Amino acid sequence: MDTIVVDAAAFSRTFSLIARHDTQYFIGKQLPSYYKSLGQTPTVPLRNYIKRLRSGEYIAKECYSDVETKYVYLTIGQFSGERVNFEGLTFLDDSIGEKYLHLRVNKGDLVITRSGTVGVVHIFQPQDDKVYIPSHHLAIVELLSREDAEYLRLLLQSGFARAYFWAFSSGKGQKEISNWSIKSIPIPQAGDPAHVVNECLRIEQDMSVLMEQLEEKREMKEKLLYESVRESRL
Repeated sequence: MDTIVVDAAAFSRTFSLIARHDTQYFIGKQLPSYYKSLGQTPTVPLRNYIKRLRSGEYIAKECYSDVETKYVYLTIGQFSGERVNFEGLTFLDDSIGEKYLHLRVNKGDLVITRSGTVGVVHIFQPQDDKVYIPSHHLAIVELLSREDAEYLRLLLQSGFARAYFWAFSSGKGQKEISNWSIKSIPIPQAGDPAHVVNECLRIEQDMSVLMEQLEEKREMKEKLLYESVRESRL
């Protein structure tokens, strides 16, 4: 991959969003601070990792199927949380699914929400062999190497990436980011990406355990609350 040096000021000549205060702040403050924090670590744009990036398609409800088919329509709501939601799937008529077969999401692709809740990133891991067709609110990133998927997911879920997504999203009501902006996110070049991934995944596993414990405590509190309320009336 070719290493590039990004001039923060160049962003202002490239993006029409420069008039926005938060975009100016990102370009003038957050971006230089990010590069400074990397020290001598070079960066390349995300496009250097991409084989193909495409958006999904808007498909009207009239094209949905009342019965289960092998074609599933993926919506932004399924990808807006910590985990991909595969419950309550929307199925497409066979003829519609075949029409948009070229847009299918494959195992190992990165899925990025590009509208509404912008910048949520998941690695697509389907639970079956159905054909998944993405909506227009989703950007699908097919990578040159699937071995890079976890490393890129971690970086694209970082605080810097969240600030980037926000700074370069447009729209007064529902925010939306362009595929060009997604491809331009600077990616630092770790000397040993596999080591970085292993260390971060270990921490994520610890976080998952703590989150489960936190949820258990919430349920205990809720139960105690209503038991106490009920007992106080006796």
